[in-house]
Amino acid sequence: MVMVKRLCLVLTFIACSLPISLFAAGKDVAIIILPFEINAAENLAYLQTEIPKVIGQNLIAEGAKVIQPEESPSVTGAPITDPAFARRVGVENGVNYVLIGSLTLIGQQFSLDTRLVESFNTNPPQIFSVSGRGLENLPLKVRELASEIIVIIFEQKKIIDIRIEGNQRIEADAIRRLIKSSVGDIYSVKSLSDDLKAVYGMGYFDDVRIEADDEPAGKKVIIYVKEKPTIRHVRFEGNYKFDDKEMQENVTLKTGSILNIFHVQNNLQRIEELYKDKNYHNVEVNYEIKEVSNNQADVTFDINEGNKVRIEKIYFEGNQAFSDKKLKKQINTSEKNWLSIFTNSGDLNMDDLNQDAARLEAFYPNQGYIRVTVGEPQVEFKEEGIDVTIKIEEGPRYTVGEVGVDGELIFPGEVLIEKTKLKDEEFYNRTILRNDLIALSDLYADAGYAYADIAPRIDENSEELVVNIIYQIQKGPLVYFEEIT
Repeated sequence: MVMVKRLCLVLTFIACSLPISLFAAGKDVAIIILPFEINAAENLAYLQTEIPKVIGQNLIAEGAKVIQPEESPSVTGAPITDPAFARRVGVENGVNYVLIGSLTLIGQQFSLDTRLVESFNTNPPQIFSVSGRGLENLPLKVRELASEIIVIIFEQKKIIDIRIEGNQRIEADAIRRLIKSSVGDIYSVKSLSDDLKAVYGMGYFDDVRIEADDEPAGKKVIIYVKEKPTIRHVRFEGNYKFDDKEMQENVTLKTGSILNIFHVQNNLQRIEELYKDKNYHNVEVNYEIKEVSNNQADVTFDINEGNKVRIEKIYFEGNQAFSDKKLKKQINTSEKNWLSIFTNSGDLNMDDLNQDAARLEAFYPNQGYIRVTVGEPQVEFKEEGIDVTIKIEEGPRYTVGEVGVDGELIFPGEVLIEKTKLKDEEFYNRTILRNDLIALSDLYADAGYAYADIAPRIDENSEELVVNIIYQIQKGPLVYFEEIT
């Protein structure tokens, strides 16, 4: 029974993972697949319908219409092996073909034998047979059998030759190793479409085309490629702040490398960032690609440096408790002044600016504003300078209420509280709270509890704007030290 279940799953997986091809479009084919006859010592009756189901899914994936026969005295649901009887079923249902077949299992060896009957033609049935060893190999053999049937009902052709044309630097074998289609495969537009995408994805070609010629023996496939040019020169125009050597050191485009438009655009951004790091925030960079002989190209970056600009004004919005002047003292970013020609004052550094927002978020809780929110700094570039705006939601100011200790106390509570400083503050202060934690931890460490865990429990009273703090203490194990000699 375990083998039976596993086989069903494998059959289903094989069917569901089939590629959907387009080469059959335009030729309507309808087929009935009747239950298979099963000749085996063990009970494999489920394969009477499972094998036709998987074959049908293969045919549907290629564009066939698999029809369920109408109920009639001709169709009882039992296996049918008589071609004349199968032809009558096909005529009654108006389909092109009827497929009948059988599975024979002797020991580990199996044989899958089918006959394809044309409904409106008295030609002898076409016979398809595959064999194998071990039922675990049956799904692959079913698919192999379906492929042979597809070739006939869709009048398909096989690939007899694959040629690569237009390549100069890229070896044909490198392309052949990448594509999935190979000589002997059934010609499939979908597979060739995937091959085209794979070849184009190599990044070496400006254009890839695939054509197929009909030959008596099958299809001859030709893959035409147009290679991207190589870079002959990388030039810079309009650069005064940085000389050509400095520019070359900051771009990744090199002479002899393959021209890739995405790499060119990436290097354009690198040049812009190079200038912006030196406060040329209005820089404009364009590029021009000029094709030359021998499939080469020159890349020129045209640079309009613009003027060097610095921060003209830093604005704060929403601050009520503290003036702009007070807040500016808390951050590193500054407005330009007469010393800017000698110092970095007024320079814009986005990393520093984001850290300044974090500094403000640390400043406010030390003044009792535990619910403060500082927005991401907004930067506006103007021709004469830069404006920076930082939005702040201060929230209410909280005073300090009760300060206590709880947990595993090795000293009287009053002694521990005496070591803290927050109790002496009028307003909540996050830095002092952290220092209290350190002081209590040091006290426990001196008593031998080096791994004491001390954490604050902060209870906010939003109505009275009071915050109560309880230092929760877990002393941990007592640590002993060996005698040091």
